[in-house]
Amino acid sequence: MAANPTKARKRGRKQQLKQIERLQDRITAGGLLDIKSKDELLIDEFERDYGKGLRSKVERIGRNVAAKAVLSLKTLPAARETAESALQSVAKLDQETRRLIGLDRRILATGFNAQGDRPPSLLWKEKLALVRDCYQVLLRDLTLTAPLPGGRIEILADQFVTEMYVFHVRHTGQRPSKSKTGRFVDFMLAAWADLDFPKPPEGALGSRAERLPHSKLIFQKRTR
Repeated sequence: MAANPTKARKRGRKQQLKQIERLQDRITAGGLLDIKSKDELLIDEFERDYGKGLRSKVERIGRNVAAKAVLSLKTLPAARETAESALQSVAKLDQETRRLIGLDRRILATGFNAQGDRPPSLLWKEKLALVRDCYQVLLRDLTLTAPLPGGRIEILADQFVTEMYVFHVRHTGQRPSKSKTGRFVDFMLAAWADLDFPKPPEGALGSRAERLPHSKLIFQKRTR
């Protein structure tokens, strides 16, 4: 059985991001796991559960988890902030449009020349009404990405448990029991330690495995 990681305090998002970026530096420098090492790794004892080439599979999981964690902590918040700012700008435009649509028809008749026989005041209101309609369609068809949950959420641990769960189901055709302990949790602890991920708060992986929405995840058994 893999030993529990040393207890660590929960980390703020900036600290988590720094740790995850260090993982990416390791990936760039050569990887997270020495696949060809002659030394025994903790995950080796689980090869009979998940098949040959387990080291390569766990290395790939580690890379995916690090990339998705950076997306959650860095790329997604920045993109959402930009999108929210853009939406606020469009809302201001809509507010200004509502003011402009009511301009006095005498001003419009004097300040504009209209193409064709229709008066400038009619064309003005008609076209600005289209601008307002487009804004309403925009609000209907696009919504902001949900922000990250509040509090000190361990993004790396959350993503890791999800990836390991999917991996387990695809390779065994069965869902692991919803428990804080057991062979699946031992496997996750072993993989986490071999990947040399930052030490999570005590019991973090088991607690997340227990809370996974197993009934909503359906995967086909992978052919070996």
